[in-house]
Amino acid sequence: LNTPDYFSKDFNNEAQPIAWITGHKVSLSTAGLKFGVPKAFDLSAKRDEFINYANAHPDKFWVKKNNEHRGIKIRNIKELDLSDNNSFIQEYISQPLLIDNRKFDIGIYTVITSVFPLRVYIYGGDALLRFCSKDYEPFDANDIDKYVVADNYTPLWEMPSLKKYYVEQQMTFQHAFNAYISELGKDPDIIWDRIKEIIAAVFESQQNKMIAAGANFVDKRPFFELSRFDFVLDKDLNVYLMEANLSPNLSSGHFLPNKLLYKQVIINVLSLVGIASHLHGISPKDRLKIYKNKPYFSEDGDNQEMLVSDRDIQVFNNDCFSNSSKCSGKDGCKKELKCQLCRHCMNYQLRDILRSAYEEHMSRRIMRRILPRTVHKTRRFDILRSELDRLLTLWFDDKCKDDKTWCF
Repeated sequence: LNTPDYFSKDFNNEAQPIAWITGHKVSLSTAGLKFGVPKAFDLSAKRDEFINYANAHPDKFWVKKNNEHRGIKIRNIKELDLSDNNSFIQEYISQPLLIDNRKFDIGIYTVITSVFPLRVYIYGGDALLRFCSKDYEPFDANDIDKYVVADNYTPLWEMPSLKKYYVEQQMTFQHAFNAYISELGKDPDIIWDRIKEIIAAVFESQQNKMIAAGANFVDKRPFFELSRFDFVLDKDLNVYLMEANLSPNLSSGHFLPNKLLYKQVIINVLSLVGIASHLHGISPKDRLKIYKNKPYFSEDGDNQEMLVSDRDIQVFNNDCFSNSSKCSGKDGCKKELKCQLCRHCMNYQLRDILRSAYEEHMSRRIMRRILPRTVHKTRRFDILRSELDRLLTLWFDDKCKDDKTWCF
């Protein structure tokens, strides 16, 4: 399977992709998230803090990583070279969950379609499960094939406990894993919900850096970025994010059965961002021409209204149009934040954002939105969000109340 160019395009030839911020290993691991990422220390800034912490926890093991070198090896503090300022130290997750005595990771395909406000989706149809090439026990820290998932990983269909689901029952990777976890008497939904929460928290924590990285680009609507977030589990089913891979490998040359997953990821992402349509995904500049320079019932105007009209994005009808509501009339536009979503208060920028969000929702296939969160999500975080992000969340909240498919 040859991956299309769509996923390898940066914002321009001289710029790092925006999501590079979230995929940068040092930035990701030392971002200060309160959950879901193993404790880590940037040696250039927190060497002394790491030494004090490691000495206070002598039972912990560590791995040293950097952004250029992918290889890792477990060490205790006495074996670590702490002189490299380009590296960071990360806690090794001991007692990992094993399936057939193999450690494994779970890859989740993730797409960011807007930085400001944040819109982030994951592929909801399946996940990539990769197993180490050697048994975990008896453990040997000098044999990295026992605990590092490398390019020569063991595929799911070769694992005896999962083969019966994937091969014989024709389940997806994710459903085969779910069946195994259910056999253990555990609820797999807890794992997937936690994964979604961690991915959302990463993007929320890095939003300001992504906005700064894209500040030089006037028109940000046509861009998106695909990445794969890799997770591991411990024996208690706690979830840990290990890294985010930009432009993940979608070639099935090494493992042919992965071809279906990769193809489905591609078609779902292309549908989500509108590449599969000659209308969905046009720039705000061209859309403005349709609205202002052409008759309402012109051919281009008709096509746009067919895809999404102002009627489709209307929310809070009772609050916006009731004579007794706070939002009624021009004087009501500033009384509550949600009033800005009323038609008589809405500016062009917000209208265009809502139209784009509507088009993505209608074109998403089995992509599932994790940002913005809605009132029906299990967790909210105390992160200071922009007014535009809060408006988009309010909009999705009200759409969700009317139609449950808008809740995710």
